[in-house]
Amino acid sequence: MIQLSHYVVAALVLGLALVVWHARPTSPTNCLFGIFTLVIAVWVFGIASMQSVANLHFAARLTFAAASLIPPTFLAFVQYYPTPSTWSGSKIILYTSMGSGFLVAIISLLTRLVVSDVTITAAAGIARVTGPLYGPWAVYFLSTWLIAIVMFVAKWKRVRGLSRGQLHYLALGVIVSTAGGTTTNLILPLLSGSSASAWIGPYFALILIAMVAS
Repeated sequence: MIQLSHYVVAALVLGLALVVWHARPTSPTNCLFGIFTLVIAVWVFGIASMQSVANLHFAARLTFAAASLIPPTFLAFVQYYPTPSTWSGSKIILYTSMGSGFLVAIISLLTRLVVSDVTITAAAGIARVTGPLYGPWAVYFLSTWLIAIVMFVAKWKRVRGLSRGQLHYLALGVIVSTAGGTTTNLILPLLSGSSASAWIGPYFALILIAMVAS
């Protein structure tokens, strides 16, 4: 039942990505938000796929690879929404984070350096054995995500009128959903050594869907 509900969440997030992109396919903000939500959909799909024995290891690596791209794609969206950032340093941060994100995603997908082994049992559920780069991966994820949040808040403080209201509303959905998923799928496993709470993370994507759709 949990696996099926995760697939449903993945489909809903994918649908959101397609709807936003299709609404204004030439708009950088729509395109980047579509990419951001598409990456989240792949991440949720990976978690859903991890709950079956078939292709368990590939699903785990796909999950980490997709998660690696969530912070930089969010940062790219922040760069252009609701208007492009004028601070030149933001582009340097964006290019650095995107390059790092793709590199980390490739390492996560093709090697055992981030997640080395995954098992699933009826009693304990999903248990993962992390690789030597899991610590640096966690530092990369959290630091890039925090940079994106700081830039989002800084832009919200500078804009006025309708743009400020748009940012305020979207910020609530994005920050709450990503913070929830980060807590259940990264911070708690990092502190406890157990990924028992990881199944909760995908449901936070529903908050983002609700905030954008309403």
